[in-house]
Amino acid sequence: YQNVIRLGGYDQYETSAKIARYLKDNNLAAPGKAVIAYGENFPDALAVSSLAAYQHSPILLTRTHSLPSYTEDALKELQISESTVVGGTAVIGPEVSAQLPSMKRYSGMDKYETAIAIAQGMNADLNTVFIATGENFPDALAGSVLAARTNSPIILVNKNLPASANTFLATNMSQIKETMVLGGIGVVPDTVLETISKTLEPTQPSNFTPLPSPPPSAPPTPPHYVPLVTAPQILGTPVNNAQGLTENTMWFDTLRDGGIFPKQDLTIKWSGAPTPMNYLIRVQSSTANSDTRIVFWAFVGNVGSYTLPASIFTEGNDYRISVAATTGTNRFAPDYKEWYVNGGFYPSMGVLITIHTLQPAAFISPANGDSVPKEDLIIKWNAPDWKNIDGQYEVYSSVRIIDLTNVLSGPPVLAPQPNWGSYILDGSALSTGHTYRFIVDEWLPGNIPGNHQTSETTFTVR
Repeated sequence: YQNVIRLGGYDQYETSAKIARYLKDNNLAAPGKAVIAYGENFPDALAVSSLAAYQHSPILLTRTHSLPSYTEDALKELQISESTVVGGTAVIGPEVSAQLPSMKRYSGMDKYETAIAIAQGMNADLNTVFIATGENFPDALAGSVLAARTNSPIILVNKNLPASANTFLATNMSQIKETMVLGGIGVVPDTVLETISKTLEPTQPSNFTPLPSPPPSAPPTPPHYVPLVTAPQILGTPVNNAQGLTENTMWFDTLRDGGIFPKQDLTIKWSGAPTPMNYLIRVQSSTANSDTRIVFWAFVGNVGSYTLPASIFTEGNDYRISVAATTGTNRFAPDYKEWYVNGGFYPSMGVLITIHTLQPAAFISPANGDSVPKEDLIIKWNAPDWKNIDGQYEVYSSVRIIDLTNVLSGPPVLAPQPNWGSYILDGSALSTGHTYRFIVDEWLPGNIPGNHQTSETTFTVR
C-alpha cells in the first residue's frame, strides 16, 4: 500500500490516546464519551470492545492507581464529559476514578462477572452472544470486530462455563437467538458448548447440535413482538440452526446501507438467487441506547420482493433488514441452509436504514404575508440535520424566487446544498411594491417516495 497510517505512541497509553484523537478528527467518535479500561491486562478491555465500538466510544487506558498523562491530556482535548469505567477498584482504583468526569463503573468479582456487568449495563443486543476464552486474548480480540457490527456482547469463559455466565444466559434465554463461539476446542471445550445448549434450549437433546424435530401439529405461537399474519408463515421461537451459512451473489435492488426512508409501507426487492427457494426476512430495531429487538421475522416464500408494513417502524429509529435464501422453512432440518443477500459491509448483516419522514420546510422569517423593507433580506427556514452512517448530511435543498407582481422568475435556482437553512436576497434585485414567492425544495437522494417536499412563503417589499 502506498498510504499507510500508523497510530502508535511511546506506550499503550499514548497509543490509545492517539487512536481516540484519530476517531474524533475523522468524525468517528461520539462526542463527549469515552471508555476507561485497565492497560496492563486485557479481559475488561476486550469484553467492552464490541459495545464501545458500536457506540462510537474510544477506549482510553489507565494504570490502577494513577491516570497516565497521555490519557489525562486526551480526556481534556476530546472534551470528555461522560466516562465509563470497566473493572473493579482492584484494577482501576478510586484515585483514578475520582479524576474522571461523570464516571459510571461496570464491574464484578472477577473478569467473568465484569463481562456480564458490561453486557447488562451497556444495553448490549442479546440476539447474538459471542463466547470467548478469558484466559488469553487473540480470539476475543479478533471476534470483537464482528461483534461490534451488531452491538453484541462478548461473554468470557474458561475450560468451564462460569456460574455468572450460565446465570446470564439462562436469564436472557428468550432474547438470545444465536451464540457464536470463538476459538477451537483447545480454548473452549465441547463441554462448554453442551452446557450452553442445555441452558438455552432445556427441551433439546444434550448434544449441542440440535437433532431434527418433527413438524409441529399446529403453527407455533409467535413472540409478542412479531406481527400476527396468516401468510407468510411467522416463525416461533427464533433458533438459529442454519447449516452451512455462506455468502451469495444476491443483492438488494431497493435498499442501500445508511438510507433514510419515510414511515410508510416499505417494499424491499432482491435479485440474483441461483435457484427458486424460500426467503427469510428479519427486521431488527438497532437504535443505540434504546430497546433493541426483532420487530419482524418470517418466511415469506418463493418471492423476490416483500412489503413491510409501516406499523413495525418507529419514527426516528434505525432498523437492520436482512434477507436470506433458504432450502426450506424448518431450521431444525439437517439439510436446512441459508444464503444471505449482500447488504452493508457484511453479507449476513443486511442493510441498516433510518426511518425519518421528511416534512415540508417551516419558514422562520419572514412569515407568510409579511411586509419587508427594500434591503438585503435573510430568509430562514428549518433544515433537518439528518446524517448518514458516514456523518454526511442527507437532506438537500434548492431555492427559487418568483416575482408575483410581474409573474417573472427571479434569480436562477442555486445548486442544491446539504443542510441549507438560510438564503440572502440582494435588496437591489427587489422592487418596492412587488410581492414575491420564495420556494424551498427539499429531498433525499435516491428518489424515495415521500422524501421530497416543497414549501413556500410570500412577502411584499415596502
